[in-house]
Amino acid sequence: QDAFNQLTDQSIADLDDKQFDSRDAELVAYKLQQNHTIITLSLGKNSIGPEGAQAIAYPLKHNHTLTTLNLYDNDIGDQGAEAIADALKSNQTLTRLFLRFNHITDQGAQAIADALKHNKTLTTLDVAYNSIFNQGAQAIADALKHNQTLTTLGFDSHLAQFEAAQAIADALEYNRTLTTLDLTHNNTADEEALGIADASKYNETNTNAQLQCNQTATALNVERRYMAAEGAQATADALKHNQTLTTLNLRYNNTADPEDQAIADTRKETETPASLPVSSNRASHKAIQVIDSALEHDQTTKTLNPGNNNIPDQRVNAIADAPNDNPTLSTINHRYYNIVRDGPKTIAHAVQRSQMLKALNLGYTNRSDQGAQAIADALKDNHTLTTLDLSSNEVTAEGAQAIADALKHNQTLTTLGLGYNNIDVQGAQAIADALKHNRTLTTLNIAHNNIADEGAMAMVDALQQNETLTHVDLGENNISFEGVEFMGVALKHNQTLIALNLECNAVGAEGTEAIAAALKFNHTLTTLDLSTDRITSEGAQAIADALKHNQTLTTLGLGYNNIGDQGAQAIADALKHNRTLTTLNVGHNNISVQGAEAIAHALRRNKTLSALNLRSNEIGDQGSQTICDGLKHNRTLSILNLEHNRIGHQGAESIADALKDNQTLTCLLLKYNSVADKGAQSIGYALKYNYTLTTLDLSSTQVAAEGAETIADGLKHNQTLMTLNLGYNNIADKGAQSIADALKKNHTLTTLDLSCIEVAAEGAERIADGLKHNRTLTTLCLENNSIGGQGAQAIADALKHNHTLTTLYLRSNELAVVGAQAMADALKYNQTLTTLNLILNHIADEGAQAIADALKHNQTLITLGLGYNNIGDQGAQAIADALKHNQTLTTLYLEFNNIGDQGAQAIADALKHNRTLTTLVLQCNKVSDQIAEAIADALEHNETLTNRNVT
Repeated sequence: QDAFNQLTDQSIADLDDKQFDSRDAELVAYKLQQNHTIITLSLGKNSIGPEGAQAIAYPLKHNHTLTTLNLYDNDIGDQGAEAIADALKSNQTLTRLFLRFNHITDQGAQAIADALKHNKTLTTLDVAYNSIFNQGAQAIADALKHNQTLTTLGFDSHLAQFEAAQAIADALEYNRTLTTLDLTHNNTADEEALGIADASKYNETNTNAQLQCNQTATALNVERRYMAAEGAQATADALKHNQTLTTLNLRYNNTADPEDQAIADTRKETETPASLPVSSNRASHKAIQVIDSALEHDQTTKTLNPGNNNIPDQRVNAIADAPNDNPTLSTINHRYYNIVRDGPKTIAHAVQRSQMLKALNLGYTNRSDQGAQAIADALKDNHTLTTLDLSSNEVTAEGAQAIADALKHNQTLTTLGLGYNNIDVQGAQAIADALKHNRTLTTLNIAHNNIADEGAMAMVDALQQNETLTHVDLGENNISFEGVEFMGVALKHNQTLIALNLECNAVGAEGTEAIAAALKFNHTLTTLDLSTDRITSEGAQAIADALKHNQTLTTLGLGYNNIGDQGAQAIADALKHNRTLTTLNVGHNNISVQGAEAIAHALRRNKTLSALNLRSNEIGDQGSQTICDGLKHNRTLSILNLEHNRIGHQGAESIADALKDNQTLTCLLLKYNSVADKGAQSIGYALKYNYTLTTLDLSSTQVAAEGAETIADGLKHNQTLMTLNLGYNNIADKGAQSIADALKKNHTLTTLDLSCIEVAAEGAERIADGLKHNRTLTTLCLENNSIGGQGAQAIADALKHNHTLTTLYLRSNELAVVGAQAMADALKYNQTLTTLNLILNHIADEGAQAIADALKHNQTLITLGLGYNNIGDQGAQAIADALKHNQTLTTLYLEFNNIGDQGAQAIADALKHNRTLTTLVLQCNKVSDQIAEAIADALEHNETLTNRNVT
């Protein structure tokens, strides 16, 4: 009744998630006729169906106030869409209409399109995530030629084929009002991209004019459309003529040399786009050269991200010259890339000359002291760089001393990353001495550098004088309580530090007491990590006492210590008084029922804690029950980790009961408990009523088929859960069938883990049937089951129809040759799968040959796992031949097979031609030393492979 009261005299009615059905919609419609002030009505995520939509449509014809209507996820279908469309012909006020996730097909889309030809007010229309194909898309496209008001159209995830894309493209030539078109994740490739920018390959009408002639579109989103060379070339040509587009998103397509050349040429001729995101596009050295050439003319690009592309070492000059050619470029991200020879000096020289570069990321580039010294020299003259990351670069004390000397002169650097190097005590002392003089650095990471107590003491001395440093990471540095005691002294007086990481040191009770004493006086620290620091109950009590006085700490990490029940009780008592802590980690601390009871009582009174980690303690059913009793009263906790806590079905039942009442918890982790069927049934029932949980982990909880059936029933009604892990249970085929049936009706789940649940062919067939109907699942894990060749054939057939799944794990499933052949056939048709794991499936040479043949045709797969598969030389030769043709695969696992010299030589030869593979794992095969040298020689010619293991 309270919900309906919003419709009486309010202007905005938010009726989302009210479990309304068609009868409720009829009452809403009646209220709508009476209300003369309402401007926004939101009925998202209900179940009003076609009849409810028809009821809402009637008052729309006469209403003169409503401007926004949201019917998101209501299963209104074509009948409901037709009713709404008919109302649009008469309505004169509605400007925004949201109809995504409603099972609307071409029939409903055609009705909406007809309405757009008559409607004069609608500016925003969202019909995403329905089942609109060619006919419906063509109808909407035709309407766009006549409609003069629509400015924003959401058309993503419609699986549009070439004809539909061609129709939309043609409409853009005539339409003069549309400014935003969202085609994200349409699971289409070049053929359809050409329909938007250049259809000349398929007919003689050059539809480049769609962007060339259109003078209104300002934003075009084609991210994740699997566009390759021709699509990018056409887009680039159109951009040369278009004068209005300001935002173009091409991330996660398959662009490489020719198309990067095209986009780069466009940068020379247009002055509108302000950013150029080309990451994860497999750009090679030629691409980087042409982008660099374009940047010489470009005056707007501010960020260049060549990271995770296939840029050979000798082409680093192109990246280094970019800041000098382009006066606006401010960021270069070169993380995870092996720079060799004079690369560091070249980049350092560019840093020295640049007048605009603000961020340089060279982490994990294997540069050691030589690179650090070169960069350090550049810092003395550079006056713009604010962020520098040299993490994991084998930098020793010598390199750290050079950086430290530069910090004394540099006046702009604010963030410095030196973690996971080997700077030792001397390096830390040099950095600390520099901090006494430096007045700009705010963030410093020197974790995992073995600086020991002497280095820590030097840092403490610096903190007492430094007035700018806010974030310091000293984790894993072999610091004992002596070094930490000095740190405590510094914290009492320091007024700037807000985050301190001391994890994995030997802090102990004495060190903890020193830190705790400092917290009573410190008024700036918000984040403190003392995990794995040998803290007992005595230390926890000291921290707890400090929390009663401290008014700033928001995040506290005490995981992997031994605080026990006494420590937990002390912390819990502090939570009753503390008003700032939002995140607490006390996992792995030997906490039992008594500690859990204390924490539960604290949850009733605490008003700030949002994340609580109790993983790997021993709270049991009784402790779980008390925690859940606290949850019924708590209104802030959103993340709760109770993994590995000896919780049985009784504890799970308490958790389920709490889920019915709790309105804040979004993530619940119950892995490694004994929930069993009774507990799972309770949780499954609770899912029908819970409207907040998005992540649920029930892996390794002794759930069988009966429990899975109830979970599945909950999924049919639940509207929020996105991630579900049921792995390592005894669900078997019967339980898998129930989950599969739920997939047909569920519209929110994106990740499903069914690893090691004893599924065979029958269960796989039902899961495959579910995939044919499901439109949201993107990741499916079926590892360590026994689906066999028959089950693989069913899954493969589903992949030909499914257009959303991007990641599929089938490791250790007894697929054999038959299963591999089926998956190979699916790869020829599927256009969305990017990751496929077939490790440990005995596919042998014949299966590998089938997969290899598919790779010649597939244009989306990026990662392929074929390790442990008894693949010999014949299979390796077939894969090698495929690598000469494939343009998308970047990661290939072939470890622990039977590949000999012939197969390895073939792969080596293929690598001389392949320009996309970046990671190749060939370890533990039967390759002789002589052929290993041949592979090494091939790697000298290959300009893209950056990670390889052939030993």
